[in-house]
Amino acid sequence: MNKFDMHIHSYYSDGEYDIEKIIDLLKNHHIQYFSISDHDNIDSVFHIKDYDLKGLTYIFRLSFRMTILFEVFHDLLTDVRQ
Repeated sequence: MNKFDMHIHSYYSDGEYDIEKIIDLLKNHHIQYFSISDHDNIDSVFHIKDYDLKGLTYIFRLSFRMTILFEVFHDLLTDVRQ
């Protein structure tokens, strides 16, 4: 059975861990598919390429806020990367 974690935040937004620690945790928990969906920040996208993702499939997600007529909407953009 495949394991997924599609809602991870790194320390680039409101998460606790850096990218290296996140990848180590994913591998230790045998998670094959993951996304880092930091709020209003894409810094993790630029750093993920620096790490060994063997055995993992990274799915790009971005969570951003936009204010229209005093309401806050979240929009997610997804693109699969292997």
